[in-house]
Amino acid sequence: MTDSYVSTNKDFGISGLLVKSAGEHVGIGGIGAATSSLYSNLSRQFIVAPTIEYNFYKYSDASRRQLIFRYSIGYEHSDYHEPTIYNKTNDRLFLQNLKIGFRIMEKFGSVDASLQGSNYLQNFSCFDLGADFRTNIKVCRGFCVNANFSIQMPRNQMSLPGSNLTTEEQIIGQLEMQTDYKLSGGIGFGFSFGSKNNNTVNPRFDF
Repeated sequence: MTDSYVSTNKDFGISGLLVKSAGEHVGIGGIGAATSSLYSNLSRQFIVAPTIEYNFYKYSDASRRQLIFRYSIGYEHSDYHEPTIYNKTNDRLFLQNLKIGFRIMEKFGSVDASLQGSNYLQNFSCFDLGADFRTNIKVCRGFCVNANFSIQMPRNQMSLPGSNLTTEEQIIGQLEMQTDYKLSGGIGFGFSFGSKNNNTVNPRFDF
């Protein structure tokens, strides 16, 4: 006899970004987000983070190349559906984030690579490190092949539920589980037309 499981999961998220130019190399602004996730044991979470970005190249060259350094420091308030592994029902934390990103666009296509790290100021052992690589290779006019790869080391899973997961929850992945690293990758293709600058309005914080 085969066992069957039915899972219902509800996630909600909204985010906003405010950016202001501070010259050809600098952008300043702020990021705000609100999240509710059964999977991540978040009844509600709010994040606000003032952010500054420096582009080694001029932003007027963003359609060809970028090398950005972005730093943010902010506040995170979380309420949990059930007590966490730290026996907490809510958290009020300060966090910082640094991202380094490189992008080049040439006739053959584009290459993107980035490194990112963050941690909670109350506990530097709670951190998150990640790297991403993406490439988009033009095969013929408008048609391209793309590939992506990412790796993440999450050591800041503050919202993990303290109770043991049931067999059903483990099988269907209904709740987030503790992990040492995450890997993902993919290959695909796409077709585009029009000017390469059509979507370039303000390249600051776009990486």
